[in-house]
Amino acid sequence: MKKISRLAVYGLVIQDQKVLLVRENKGIFKGLLHFPGGKMEFGETFEDTLKREFKEEVNMGFIDFVLLENEAEVHEIPLDGEMHLVHWIKVLYKITGCYSLSEECVTNEILEFVWCDIKKLNFKELTPFVQKNLQKYKNLIL
Repeated sequence: MKKISRLAVYGLVIQDQKVLLVRENKGIFKGLLHFPGGKMEFGETFEDTLKREFKEEVNMGFIDFVLLENEAEVHEIPLDGEMHLVHWIKVLYKITGCYSLSEECVTNEILEFVWCDIKKLNFKELTPFVQKNLQKYKNLIL
């Protein structure tokens, strides 16, 4: 089985006791809600990745970001018709100062983005990464 590593960067945005989430359109978490963000491309910094992903997925920019969490997981998933062992390295930042951009969202990787009331979230709709980190950082939200 082929082994590969992936580095992904995500942003936790909280506004008026709501959290910004995106509904995945593909992959092992298709249909579930996740933090905006994604895979780092060659040559990017963490900030570059966050800015690109926020523009593509939620049509937003931001003023500041602060590191909250990093973690690594290994998943066995199908890629290109064969099983791979994927080492996912995830970095989560708290994002502040979000603002709308004039351009349209330019990705087909998500179905929608939504502002979810933290008190009404259905945890069954969240990816495990989001579930864990919303519990861990609930003091930032409430």
